Amino acid sequence: MSRPLTVLLANTAARWIGEAAGTDLLARVLHERGHRVVMVVPEGGSIHPALTAPCRIVRVPWRLSGGASGSLPAQYRAAARLLREVQPDIVHVGRGQEHWCLGLLRPWMPAGCRLVRTRHVVLPMRQVWSNRWLFRARTDAVTAVSQATFAGLGQLGAHLPEERRRVVLGAVDMQRFAPARRDEALRARLGATAERPLLVGCLGRWQNIKGPDVFLEAMGRVIATCPQVHAVMAGRKINPEHPRLRAWHEKWQLEGRITYLGMVEDVPALVASLDVGVIASRGSEGFSRIAVEYMASGVPVVATRVGALPEIVRDGETGRLVPSEDPGAMAESIVALVRDATIRRTLAERALREAHERFAPERLGREMEAVYRAALAAPRASLSTSRSRA
Repeated sequence: MSRPLTVLLANTAARWIGEAAGTDLLARVLHERGHRVVMVVPEGGSIHPALTAPCRIVRVPWRLSGGASGSLPAQYRAAARLLREVQPDIVHVGRGQEHWCLGLLRPWMPAGCRLVRTRHVVLPMRQVWSNRWLFRARTDAVTAVSQATFAGLGQLGAHLPEERRRVVLGAVDMQRFAPARRDEALRARLGATAERPLLVGCLGRWQNIKGPDVFLEAMGRVIATCPQVHAVMAGRKINPEHPRLRAWHEKWQLEGRITYLGMVEDVPALVASLDVGVIASRGSEGFSRIAVEYMASGVPVVATRVGALPEIVRDGETGRLVPSEDPGAMAESIVALVRDATIRRTLAERALREAHERFAPERLGREMEAVYRAALAAPRASLSTSRSRA
């Protein structure tokens, strides 16, 4: 039996976003597989209270975006002390800041330690010599949460040896997100009634790239033809009194037909209580956690064809994909699901099976452990070996 590993997981996300949730879930499944996990998070961030993994959590004064806390010397001193204390087998980073910090500290890592980077975003990486050096000479394995995020590495990723690069899809906690979390009392509070029994929701932070205006215009069209529908919009910074939201609300005649929520405490219950889940994003979506949360909750999905969404949602099989920034196409797909309960049920059943087959935490744990052990079995990355293999 393979020996347990000591894994140092680092992520500088300042608040609770998909990357932070993914790191937390990975820490939990690695712990369940018998590994010792130490998670490193920003001292000045807000994600610490939301973490659930039963592992040691260390706060380091990372320099957060916007200069929230920390300085480079303090950051490097804290990271170096932690490396000496923990003596990890694997250092696993998720963002550029900690990647550079720990990559530069590579000489101070234990001789057998390996550095792994996971990429979470679809934004193209700059093809500059410094990034090439970091990835080829200091990084032993590179993973990405989707093909779309790996593609963002460009030639930098293509030139990595095959044994050092891999797509490891993200995962979602299937115990938290499940059809059993559907709550009829909550549905009533959200606006479901005998006359309007179907809830169509869009969950995500208030940000232009998430397409809130596209969703609202689509729902204006849906509600005009489907009186049985009530809409729900929820997420960080969603405020019904915001002037722009109020203008959209009035333009598309949504008065009395939509419920706005800000941050929600019981997200799994909200997700499972919808009849159709919508993702209206204009871009991004390196790995759409909400898409998999809909699927794991038995909720059919209508999503835009951006980022990793086509890898997650199979058009016509586990949901519907539509062009981005096309409220007409989005409304048409929503109406098709609203009007046909058989289609809704079929897509939801397929989506639920797909979620358990492709996005279960156990699969994430197995695949990431395989990445770690392969990195440990291979020669340590260096500029000379990278040049000979590239």
